Amino acid sequence: MRQRDAIKNRFKQILQSKSGESFPLIVAVALALLMILCGITEYMRLNIIAQGVRDAVQTAIISTVNDNYDDVYHGVREGYSGGYQPNDSSFEEGSYAIDFVQEFYDMSFPEAVSFLLGGEQGAEWRRYDESGAKQEKKEFVLPEAHTDMRRVYAYLMKKRFIDREVISHFAHAKTLYEDAKYHNAVFVGTDENGIARHAHKKGTYSDGDSFRANVTGSEPQYSFRHVGEGDTLHVFEAPIDLLSFLSLYPKDWRQQSYVTLDGVSEHAMLYVLERNPQITKVRLCLDHDPAGIEAAGRLREILRERGYTDIAVYAPHFKDWNEDVKARNGVTPIPAQEHPKIVACGELLGELSDICSEKNTKAATCQEHCSFCGNKKAARFLVGPLWETDTYTAIR
Repeated sequence: MRQRDAIKNRFKQILQSKSGESFPLIVAVALALLMILCGITEYMRLNIIAQGVRDAVQTAIISTVNDNYDDVYHGVREGYSGGYQPNDSSFEEGSYAIDFVQEFYDMSFPEAVSFLLGGEQGAEWRRYDESGAKQEKKEFVLPEAHTDMRRVYAYLMKKRFIDREVISHFAHAKTLYEDAKYHNAVFVGTDENGIARHAHKKGTYSDGDSFRANVTGSEPQYSFRHVGEGDTLHVFEAPIDLLSFLSLYPKDWRQQSYVTLDGVSEHAMLYVLERNPQITKVRLCLDHDPAGIEAAGRLREILRERGYTDIAVYAPHFKDWNEDVKARNGVTPIPAQEHPKIVACGELLGELSDICSEKNTKAATCQEHCSFCGNKKAARFLVGPLWETDTYTAIR
């Protein structure tokens, strides 16, 4: 106490001195404040740059997908959702935005970053032609419609087992039709004025891999959807998933809302929510595979940040909703793929539960579900008499 008083008195003497003793102290304080201010300013500047980089990469991904949808769909979907991509019948970790650009365009890491950011790190992403002039946004033009929809009806009903009434609803709404040149099924997304802004083409040929692509110039927030007057929005990866879900659960479906993401990006979902304040519940109906499970967790966090609390994950029994429809109609479906980290978590919790039993410690089920997919088993945790103090010592 005496030492503190002595220091305070010494500071007062220095500050009150007229002999110039306080000058070094004032300079030191001023320099310290200046350094703190510079540090705060630099931190804010770096945050702004980082946000700009994230926005630029996201814009580049969307534009690349729209222009090269059929070639890069898998790389974008798995990388966007959390880094799992197909490998024969299983999934392996890897493939983020920069990774897939390196793979599909045979670029080095610096070249891939430069490609995504328009040639400059931290700059707004733009496209330039060879002369250096900025290219105009490509015009969105719907493919010419065929005189009938016989091939689309045949494909969706006989190959995909979609309910005829569901197909007819969207056909009458002019958001589903058959194109004249290639007989693709075209799924149309419109803006608030009913003007077409997005179109997804799905091939109707049954041999080999089916063609799929977005029409050039499509705006991702206006993807294929149905908006009702109810309070629930169902979110799907692709139009076929949406139609399959309605075929499985047709009761009063027109009252609720449904939107497709053309992958796992959140833009279309957020657009529907912003335009329809009556929607308070969101049901994430993505594929039952590692990418879909991890994307559901990411989308759930995005929704929570925007104030939505009534969020649930609806997982198909098989790989996706159309596989569930096929199974109901006697076709062997593609099985679901669990998230490898959730499987490992469940195994670990099972071992911990065994330890609890040996030590007479109670194992309970958490009220909160797993953030990835609502898996109760993956969300179990240990509750014992010493939880607040020394639970881990008790179970060792």
